[in-house]
Amino acid sequence: MLELAVGTGAVFKKLREHVGDKGMAAGLDLARRMLTVTQRRARHALLVQADARCLPFATDSFDILWSSYFLDLVPTEELTVVLKEFHGVLRPGGRLLLVEFSKEGG
Repeated sequence: MLELAVGTGAVFKKLREHVGDKGMAAGLDLARRMLTVTQRRARHALLVQADARCLPFATDSFDILWSSYFLDLVPTEELTVVLKEFHGVLRPGGRLLLVEFSKEGG
């Protein structure tokens, strides 16, 4: 499982617990500060500082990619690049889980 834009790590901690010892959970964020906060919540986690436009993982690495409230921050002209990166790291048949909130005019 990969969570993009882990933020403060509240969701990442729960997702990591759900995966348990049988799977691997990785978290990614562009902001070093967010990774530091997440590390406090989910000790010994695989956390990576990187840009979602160029994910540092091999093709077909994850069964699940989770992202919440991240795509709302991506400029419209960069959405295709980011979604292609998401697709690239997901295994065939993998699941992309997105939680987003948009408002009219925003």
